[in-house]
Amino acid sequence: MLRGLLPLFVLVSACQLDTEYVGPGHPCVTAVDCPGEQACLDSHCVAPDETSADAASATVLDAAPPGDGGDEADAAWPPNLLLDPGFEAGDDRWEPYLGSATRTTTGPHGGQKALFICKDPTGDAGLVSVYRDVYSDALAQLPPGAHFRSYAWVRASPTASNPAPSSLALVIRERGGPSPFFNHTGEELAPVTSTWTRITADGVITDGDRTALSIIIEAGNEVDGTCFAIDDTYIGRFE
Repeated sequence: MLRGLLPLFVLVSACQLDTEYVGPGHPCVTAVDCPGEQACLDSHCVAPDETSADAASATVLDAAPPGDGGDEADAAWPPNLLLDPGFEAGDDRWEPYLGSATRTTTGPHGGQKALFICKDPTGDAGLVSVYRDVYSDALAQLPPGAHFRSYAWVRASPTASNPAPSSLALVIRERGGPSPFFNHTGEELAPVTSTWTRITADGVITDGDRTALSIIIEAGNEVDGTCFAIDDTYIGRFE
């Protein structure tokens, strides 16, 4: 789905942030901290009909993920290769493609910040995404058979004036060497709602001489002003 990663000039986005939003994904200790009839699951508010689905999603990668803030994993989860997975200190070198990215305090999944991505106002629909290079010029880190798993929490903008993306998917991309790049694409999320949802990808390096690895969160062919947020991202190497 994602096309080549090209240098972009950052344009001013038409997105709006609703700083008063409190809803699914809001940090909580008990259900008393959540609005309406929402429940408190894994320290975050969820809609009543989402509790069973969220609990089931914990087995997607065979083990419960590390802490919401990107803490080091338990024995089943290798350490996170991302330095600031919750965007508390900065954007952690995530780059938008055909879009603009800003950190926001509006309803993060964990901690105090999330990364908010909106398609730039080009006048045409386009394939918008956000990506981060995990390894560059790192042949020794990417031998054939190296196994990587990744996840990210995503949601649409809670602001009605910002269209939700038609879909979102997480991609692990291996690059470098004589072969073209290869994408390991996770299951597509559609529809994308304002409820935080975990998307995943899993991939084993297939070609020799790979030198680079990237993770990408890609949307579909979206109109101007389409926005989504990401938070608590993870990628680790599994032997």
